[in-house]
Amino acid sequence: MFLKAFYYFLRGLIWVTFRIYFRKIVNSDPKAMKLRGPYLLVSNHPNTLLDPLMEVIFIREQVFLVANYGLFKNPVTNFLLTRLYCIPVQRALDVGDGVRLNNEDSFKKCDEHLAKGGNIFIAPEGTSWLERQIHECKTGAARIALSAVSKYDIPLKILPVGLTYSAPKEFRSAALLCPGETINAADYLETYRNDPREAVRLLTEVIKARLENLTINCRDIPEDEFLKKIETVVQTEEPLEIEPAFHRSRSILEKIRAWEADDAGAFGAFKARLEDYLLQLESLHLTDAAVDAGQRERDTPTPLLLVLGFPVFLFGAATNGAQAFIANWLVKKMNVFEGYTSTIKYVSSLVLLPLFYFLEIRLFAHYIHSRPAAWIFALALIPSGLFAWDWLQRFQSLAQVSRFRLWKKRNRQAAGRLLQERNQILTAFDKHGFLTFQPAFNSADPERGLM
Repeated sequence: MFLKAFYYFLRGLIWVTFRIYFRKIVNSDPKAMKLRGPYLLVSNHPNTLLDPLMEVIFIREQVFLVANYGLFKNPVTNFLLTRLYCIPVQRALDVGDGVRLNNEDSFKKCDEHLAKGGNIFIAPEGTSWLERQIHECKTGAARIALSAVSKYDIPLKILPVGLTYSAPKEFRSAALLCPGETINAADYLETYRNDPREAVRLLTEVIKARLENLTINCRDIPEDEFLKKIETVVQTEEPLEIEPAFHRSRSILEKIRAWEADDAGAFGAFKARLEDYLLQLESLHLTDAAVDAGQRERDTPTPLLLVLGFPVFLFGAATNGAQAFIANWLVKKMNVFEGYTSTIKYVSSLVLLPLFYFLEIRLFAHYIHSRPAAWIFALALIPSGLFAWDWLQRFQSLAQVSRFRLWKKRNRQAAGRLLQERNQILTAFDKHGFLTFQPAFNSADPERGLM
């Protein structure tokens, strides 16, 4: 009973803190996440620890997590994870070359939990990948599902969920969950009884195909990097929130593949032009958004608004800056896979923010002997921190625009060539339909899950 209450306490804590860490979280189909187990949730894995947590906050029932065996090697983390509904599964990189994997006990725990009507999350790719590509899926998800169905004859459903982050390593980015159509594990039971390996292979292929359809699935890293370059300019020209931007990117990906297949020469010339334009911006320490705003003289925060908000910025930076500095320092100091960046920032914030806030409130109360003032101070900590972050982004945007306008004034011919290059890129975008995307849904629908 205590562990169940603790689970829901942690779920509530994650829900609240995710609302702070992320600017927006969108669940494209909240009804699909209203599970009544047994369910096996499968997802792509772009953002390490945050991925399963992102799904758990939308599911009312408890969800067990299949986690990497390496996380359980430490006695402290093993004690915590085994009591927080995590089941260890070995991977080849967890045990070393030549060592036979032994997941029989773990799969047995999964079978028993699903047989009781429970829910389990597993990332079939096995490892977190930042690039937007569904990699080879391991057979663990299919083996767990088919084993449980064959042993206990349960109505197990597999729910694929695509996860997309606007900027996976950044604070105040946006996240999108795209639940897909469920897979009935029993549909593969007859094949499993006749040929287990074939059934596992088929189900794994179906899971991979469903995830590919729920994500931006690039062929390789170069294609992903090129798509990001297109998105940079397109998002400046036609800003969209994360869900319509996701569908637009999928549409653009299809179009650039068709363009490359139809006319590789013209596509190669366009690719070189876009990359050259962005390299020029990089050499000038400018962004495409600054160039766009600088030439149109729109969407730039006025200095007056920044001046008026400066006192609030100072307060928010003073009360929240130390934690942010330490979180970024930890990311650099730990020198781990960059996919852990957001995880380190988020987890360190869970520990550091309450500690810093407690000390700051005590210090304020020590010198200002007023309970109402102390309450006002305490309640202002989080909003002022978010305001300081937003103020800083606006200030940096204004600085970028000012830098471009100053450079443009001093280098009129070079600026003219740069703007002409950008206009030619936009003409190519328009010609191939990159800017004409229309969302096939109402983003204002109250049924959509927004945070």
